[in-house]
Amino acid sequence: MLGPNLSCQAEASNKKLKVYSGAHGFDELVANGDVFVDKTLFIKEFLETDHRVIAITRPPHWGKSLNMDMLKRFLAIDLDEQGRPIPQAQSRNYRLFAGGEIVIDTIGSKSTKLVKPLAISKHPECMQHQGQYPLISLELQDRWTGSYERVEEAFKSQINDLYLRHKYLKQYIQAESSLLTDADKAKLARYYKGKMTQADLEDSLRFLSELLCKHFGKCVYIFIDEYDAPFFDAAVKFRQYAREADRVLALYNTFFGAALKENGCLEKGFLTGILHLPQIGPFSSRLNHVQYYTMLDKPFSTCCGFTQEELDGMLSKIYTPILRSDIMHWYRGYKVGDQLLYNPWSIMRCLVKNQIERFWLERDEAIRVDEMLCLDSHQEAVQTLVAGGTLDLPIQKPIDFDELRRTGSSYTLLVFGGYLSAEAIPDTKNLYRLAVPNIEISELYIRSMLDWMYKKLKTGWSQCYRLLERLSRGDADYFHSFLQELMDESKSLSQASPQEARLIHRGFMLSLANTFSIDYEVQNGIDQLNTLLIPRIGRGEQALVIDYRLGEDAASLEGLAAEGLSQMEAKRYGIQAQSYSHVYRLLKVCLAFYGQKVAAKYERIDFEKSA
Repeated sequence: MLGPNLSCQAEASNKKLKVYSGAHGFDELVANGDVFVDKTLFIKEFLETDHRVIAITRPPHWGKSLNMDMLKRFLAIDLDEQGRPIPQAQSRNYRLFAGGEIVIDTIGSKSTKLVKPLAISKHPECMQHQGQYPLISLELQDRWTGSYERVEEAFKSQINDLYLRHKYLKQYIQAESSLLTDADKAKLARYYKGKMTQADLEDSLRFLSELLCKHFGKCVYIFIDEYDAPFFDAAVKFRQYAREADRVLALYNTFFGAALKENGCLEKGFLTGILHLPQIGPFSSRLNHVQYYTMLDKPFSTCCGFTQEELDGMLSKIYTPILRSDIMHWYRGYKVGDQLLYNPWSIMRCLVKNQIERFWLERDEAIRVDEMLCLDSHQEAVQTLVAGGTLDLPIQKPIDFDELRRTGSSYTLLVFGGYLSAEAIPDTKNLYRLAVPNIEISELYIRSMLDWMYKKLKTGWSQCYRLLERLSRGDADYFHSFLQELMDESKSLSQASPQEARLIHRGFMLSLANTFSIDYEVQNGIDQLNTLLIPRIGRGEQALVIDYRLGEDAASLEGLAAEGLSQMEAKRYGIQAQSYSHVYRLLKVCLAFYGQKVAAKYERIDFEKSA
């Protein structure tokens, strides 16, 4: 039930079904969608947890906000415009879960829809909680505006809006009301007028909890979406403004502590975000009681993202021309606890548009990782991942805040942000096997590697494409001479250590297949020394097999390239290209690198095709 704000009509079992993502909220999803994934058992899991405050962290656009909205509609007292509880028999929220007829407002008309009971309705012990609690909901995304004063003003405006959503509490400001002291009446008036002090701001959620508790006679649920956004902004995006960032951190630290720890009117707290914040430094006394559930934990592992069973359930109802195997390769691969999940944003976009694209990478990224992946210090790891390999590295949970603040990057950030999948290595402490989850995410690493390589060789995609195009037409001499020019003009290579030079050479070879993937299909694993490229139908008749060696000195390169070509012949590298009916030739190329020097040997084989 997670995805972007899109809808379409799809044929399934001769019936038109509306696939609606419901990004605007749970109500809209249930009311407008015919096909969605029922995640309401997450409510049961939430109610059964013993912890007073929990935080669930997932990558951006994984449905955290939608799940929070679902939970809010389940727990919150349904109120009319005067703030009076609506009887359960008349409550829209109740019918969304228990089933029943609901009214759908469309432009210029109204209609009704019979909603089916959702999974949570089969658990009467949970349904007893439906619509029973006062609830405060706050979203902290995009709060940084450049300076502490502007952050504080924006935050005050948001708190003012929050109080206006509970405008029925204004009645207690009146002189005849005995619920509040005169001091609290004056304080409440400041919130509604937007005249609050910093102390009022820091105490705003706790005070609102107290008011709601007195009004309804029940303790309060507090939900904070994107709770880590101000901390991440202060630590990473604006780390050059250290003093301002520290003041922002101090403000939110006090705010969280008053609302979630020093609050006698709190029933339970629920936080969502991307990062598991540390229990040290500015968070030591305020958030050390929060129980976190991250991408690495088993509890709540399926509350966001789609399991294979959930995807198959949707595919059984929705017609799509896309192969199930293609969907798996493109969007599956996220290891969350002990579950292997799909990225929900991309799945819903894929089913709505009926095509495979890199949907998740097209969104506005909450975490920017391009700079990190283009650093020299990370390039060996990037190349390993591009080649289909894995990294065995420690993942810090919680995140190392000092490192985050100092560099703005870490592999933990890549895991929590959805750019790497992590699987725990047995019998180790905090050591995980990291891999690129799927084809969609591999684009980010390929793009970063290409940008790094182009910078080192002072070239670009179009230039490399023209170079490879000449090679595809059999002009190996041109390819060799042009490649030698690139090497000669590279200051990075002229100043590189042997290890750095090898990294540039390997990056270039890995880039060949990816630069030319528009016209060629890669048949061999590019982590090996040779790469086989089969032309796509209509893009040529010649296949390429390219091998490379790294020499110990410039004098040995000619012999090394010749030796490599002989080995390609002996092991019949690329001979499988003959099985393609549209392939009539195979060009074998072996390159040998040392520093700025490159040698090349090549051979062309014509295939005999039966008439």
